[in-house]
Amino acid sequence: MRIREVKAENYRLFERLHFSFGSSPCLIVVDDNEQGKSTIVRAILDCLYTKKNLCETGEKGRLQLSFTIANDEYIAIVGNNRKRLLKNGVDITREFYKKSGRSYEYLFGEGLFGLNEEEFCNTVLLLQQELDRLDIQGNALSTKIQSMIELSREDHSSSQAIRLLQEGLSKNFPRITVKNPQRGDVEKELRNLNNKIDRLRAEHDLLIKRLASAEVTIREFEDTEKKIKAAEEEIERLRYLHRLSILHEDRRKRERLRQLEESLKAIQPCPSLTEKELESLREKINTAFASYRELQDSATNLKGKIRERKSALKDTMDKLSDYDDVRERSSEDATVLHSIYHEVSELDREMEALRKDIEQRRNSFRFPYDEFSRMDAIFSRLSDTEKHLLYRYRLDRAVIDESLNRLDRLRTLYLNRRYALGGATLSLLISLTGVVIHPAFFGMLLVTLLSLWFYLKNHKAIRLIEDEAETGKTLKEIDASLDELKRRALYLDESLNSLQQRIGYTLDDYQNYMEWSGEFNEIRTREELLNSKISRKERLLDNARRILGHTADIHDILNLSGRIRESVKLKDRISSIRAELGLLEEQLQQITEGISRKEALIREVAGFVLERTEQAEDLKASWRLLDTTRLVSELNSMLSRTEEASRIAKEAEAIRILTDEETRLLSEGIAEASIYGEEELREPAYYESRLSRMQERAKELHEYQASLLMKRAEMVQLKRRLVETEDELEYLLNHKKRAEAYKAAVAKAIEVIEELSGRRYRLWAERLNRETTEIFSAITGRERKVFFEKDLSFRISSDGHELTSGQLKRFLSGGTVEQLFLSIRLTIAGHVCPHIRLPLILDEPFAHADDIRFLNAMRFLINVVSRQRQVVVFSCHRRRHEMIKEHISDGYELREGVVTNAGTP
Repeated sequence: MRIREVKAENYRLFERLHFSFGSSPCLIVVDDNEQGKSTIVRAILDCLYTKKNLCETGEKGRLQLSFTIANDEYIAIVGNNRKRLLKNGVDITREFYKKSGRSYEYLFGEGLFGLNEEEFCNTVLLLQQELDRLDIQGNALSTKIQSMIELSREDHSSSQAIRLLQEGLSKNFPRITVKNPQRGDVEKELRNLNNKIDRLRAEHDLLIKRLASAEVTIREFEDTEKKIKAAEEEIERLRYLHRLSILHEDRRKRERLRQLEESLKAIQPCPSLTEKELESLREKINTAFASYRELQDSATNLKGKIRERKSALKDTMDKLSDYDDVRERSSEDATVLHSIYHEVSELDREMEALRKDIEQRRNSFRFPYDEFSRMDAIFSRLSDTEKHLLYRYRLDRAVIDESLNRLDRLRTLYLNRRYALGGATLSLLISLTGVVIHPAFFGMLLVTLLSLWFYLKNHKAIRLIEDEAETGKTLKEIDASLDELKRRALYLDESLNSLQQRIGYTLDDYQNYMEWSGEFNEIRTREELLNSKISRKERLLDNARRILGHTADIHDILNLSGRIRESVKLKDRISSIRAELGLLEEQLQQITEGISRKEALIREVAGFVLERTEQAEDLKASWRLLDTTRLVSELNSMLSRTEEASRIAKEAEAIRILTDEETRLLSEGIAEASIYGEEELREPAYYESRLSRMQERAKELHEYQASLLMKRAEMVQLKRRLVETEDELEYLLNHKKRAEAYKAAVAKAIEVIEELSGRRYRLWAERLNRETTEIFSAITGRERKVFFEKDLSFRISSDGHELTSGQLKRFLSGGTVEQLFLSIRLTIAGHVCPHIRLPLILDEPFAHADDIRFLNAMRFLINVVSRQRQVVVFSCHRRRHEMIKEHISDGYELREGVVTNAGTP
């Protein structure tokens, strides 16, 4: 196969693209346009493998791929969501389609080359970034290689299996199977047959058992007829008894009505109330009477509490008379006096501790305390500038001295560098002009070199000093800086001397003062704290004197504060008792009013009951004289009689007696002197229940009899099914024998195929090892052997050591590994699709190899591989491909630029 050209319109980032591969067997394209290279590769895949609705052409895009296979010209066209394939100008699209739902997926590459998209990419597009993933790609291709040495356990005849194996070995068919599409899976068929046979045998046994029970069914039918006759006789007897019991029940109901009327007359008089009114009145009376009793109990309890509170009030007022001297004082005064006592006691302890601490610190102070106090007074009056001068003088003086020394050294180095440069220039002029007079003047060049060395040494020292100071100055600026620093040093000294004469102390005295001022300030702080506490104590004692009206010590203050508190507590207790008495009397008044309201409510209910009662004049007069408790008792008694009368009336209404016509109908057919006495009869409901159950029983017997009739018909069907089951079982057993014979024949065929595949694998492995070793040796120029295993993993023998595929990157260079992967893929590509020699497209090959390995590999691609198949190389390394022109004369085309005639949007 040779790719001729790729054309594209409105595809990816290009409006137009036309790339011709030329007639040379090896095309080398040098360009750093990644979009152009990737677009060409993507266009090839879209034309051959991508489904038509997933191509990147869009609505307005169009692709055209021209290529040849043998002597036939092919054109693949993609556009407007359509794909077409032309062979020698004839449209052969429908020969290459896969049906998916209602649409067709035209994947021309699978029909032309026998490869899917992934296998096509792994075989044809040898991209540099994919080389490191050879193990994964090898596993993807291993199904094709392993199919030559593995056999599916699917069933087939021996002759057919051997024929498929031979075809697969000759064509490198992707997967050899011995599956019989007409027959299916025999193992599965045998399992299904066994299941069917077991099911039929179980059904056959069940039919035999069911047919054996036919005689039992006939006997059950006869017994059922007898039971139905007995049930019908029992039903007639129960109906007669039911009518007789109804007549006897009616006589008992009439007697009960007479008794209820007499009971109703005996409980009169009673009010005429409905059930709802009766329940409402009873609830109202009981609720009101319960509240009445609760209020009476509460009033009794409150009266007892009032008596107790009045007694407690009298006792408390007697106690308060003992505190007449502090009776006018408030609780705030007691609180203030108590706090004054505690605060004064605490101040006494703190002042004593401060006095001892101050005395100890003064005794341990390292300088006479009075003299240091005078010194502190003088130094504290100094301004901030004067204090800063005393504090920073020595540090500022040291900085100025350091700067003077550095600038003085820098000035000396500048002068030495100037003199050295002048000496070198002068000696060079003398040597050049004096050589005309005598050759001995060349000796002056040594003076020039020494002057230059001295110049460079001083220049280096100047640079070091300037780098440290981060400044660059001229000689004039250095002199000005020196003068300025000297004036600053003089001013600083004069300021210090003037200040020392004025205050009478030296710089050392100030340093000692700064060192000891911390301890001095601590003593002064404690003295001020002691004075503040003394003042605080005096103010507290003045507050106590104002509260008490006379002077008192702290113990008197504590005693008086306690008496004031006790007096305040007694006064608060008296106020609390009086307030509680007022609340209790108010509650008693409210309870008394509540009792009156409840009595009025009860008498109101009694009046309502009497109004609804007929002939109640005597009751009205007697109830007015009753107290509340007796009145409630009488009301409840009358309501109970009313409830009983209501119950009697309801019972009388619920009793239903027969009419004369109903009595006449029921009496027909019943002899006056019945054989059944009244005491022997039961309630009509009993006979109704018995009659219902007996009728249900008769219905069940009739249904059972009908089912027995159906069973007789079913027996006939079971006999027919038994014959059919025996026939089907015989057929399945014969079919099972044929399947088992077929399975044995297939097992024998598999054994023959496995023997053939073992021999074929040895030939295949030897071929892979030999061809890969030859290609690898030709590229690298060194003898290295490659050995393939059954699963396409490999090992390499290099310099007497064997390396597995996982050890390559640790022991071999990147360029060697890259060349090894190329050799393996070229070998496998030749066997995966041997009937069509597909083009080989490489992107940035041998990027990790040095120049010599690069030239050897490119020479092998041009001189060997391109004679077998079309080779296209994309690269952005112009220098390396210029080397190809210098070392390889012909057999290739070197092109500058991928998309020289393409238009971009």
